[in-house]
Amino acid sequence: MRFAELLSIEGRKFLASRVAWSVTAVLAAMPLLAALGIVSIMSPGGSERLRLVALKMAVLGITIDWPGYLMMLMQTTATLGVLVHAITVGFVFGREYAEGMVPVLFTLPVPRHAVVGAKLAVVTLWFALAITAMIGVGLAVGTRLDLPGLSDAVIADGLRDNAIVAVLTALQAPVIALATTASRSSLVSVGLGIALLYGSVAVGATPFGPYLPWAAVAQFAGIDGIRLPEIAPGSLAMCVAFSGGGLAALLAHVRLADVA
Repeated sequence: MRFAELLSIEGRKFLASRVAWSVTAVLAAMPLLAALGIVSIMSPGGSERLRLVALKMAVLGITIDWPGYLMMLMQTTATLGVLVHAITVGFVFGREYAEGMVPVLFTLPVPRHAVVGAKLAVVTLWFALAITAMIGVGLAVGTRLDLPGLSDAVIADGLRDNAIVAVLTALQAPVIALATTASRSSLVSVGLGIALLYGSVAVGATPFGPYLPWAAVAQFAGIDGIRLPEIAPGSLAMCVAFSGGGLAALLAHVRLADVA
């Protein structure tokens, strides 16, 4: 069986599941919820609760204009995107364990590393399309809101920042897949996703932030209230190295794993 055929099989399995469409719908719907909050805040005679919401948004650096709106989308990728990505990776790598199909999967006439590669490719492609759909909906909704501060430079900067956060989030996949296969449970991926998210926020605000993989993402997105304009090269290297180490460990584990 060629890799292209294996990739096609994994893709069809994923698209046939409710998880694929559910998590995509959640991400795509987030700009609509953000727009609802912005419209409520912009409405005259807003309640005290809405004014508190506006104050919290200001603390996170979110302003009621296009730069602030695009930052809100980026923070959505850096928070909800991390959790949804972890859930999806856990589902793709854990469903055979839940269904007792691992012995069948690993006795197919294909190398085990090819199975891992196909699954990672499916998750990565899905995440890229899901984030693209979310940004597309966000741009369409933002246009309808008639927010101030719209320019080609603002849109370009916002798309670049969202792409950086999405790519760094996608690099978490091998680590989450390793935890899923080692534990034989997709629930572990959910816990790891939460730990990566909240650990990044908690440690990102300390002097140790640059040394923790993905803490720089939280700082770059400003979800801890302090936004860094750029991610340090050392922090990027840490993310890539951690992802590469996770991939190497995942391939080694799958190659040596007992499928019984």
